[in-house]
Amino acid sequence: MFAAFVPIVGAVAAGAVAVHPTPVTAGPTAAIIVAAVAVVVQRPDNDLLAPVVHRKILQLHPLVIAR
Repeated sequence: MFAAFVPIVGAVAAGAVAVHPTPVTAGPTAAIIVAAVAVVVQRPDNDLLAPVVHRKILQLHPLVIAR
């Protein structure tokens, strides 16, 4: 899924696609686990990896890019 490449909205959409069918196929507990994993994976990606990649591409300091 390429939705994760769209800033902010894409990550939420990609997480929703992963979580949406889970309650039906594996139950509500599994859906909560999938949602937690999606959040845990997205936080470091958005806070640590993205500023480094943007710095290299845009040649800006990571603090300028950080939210």
